[in-house]
Amino acid sequence: MQWLKSFKIALIEENEKKLKELIETIPAFENIDEMKEAFALISQAILMLKEKREKIKKDINKLNKAKAFLTSYSFKSSYEIFS
Repeated sequence: MQWLKSFKIALIEENEKKLKELIETIPAFENIDEMKEAFALISQAILMLKEKREKIKKDINKLNKAKAFLTSYSFKSSYEIFS
């Protein structure tokens, strides 16, 4: 089935936009095996998206820490100059 092939490719490429489009157009499957395969692929896509979300959270946290450090360093330097 073409939908399954397209979903596999989108999953391998981590193409979130294509995965979303495919999920929105899930076809009627011809047999239970195709349905099971689609379920497994969708489960993998969900796992991939959760992992990406966690990585983004960690990256944002790192950026916030760097910002706080730079802000405190900047204030200390400015204070020292004017003292």
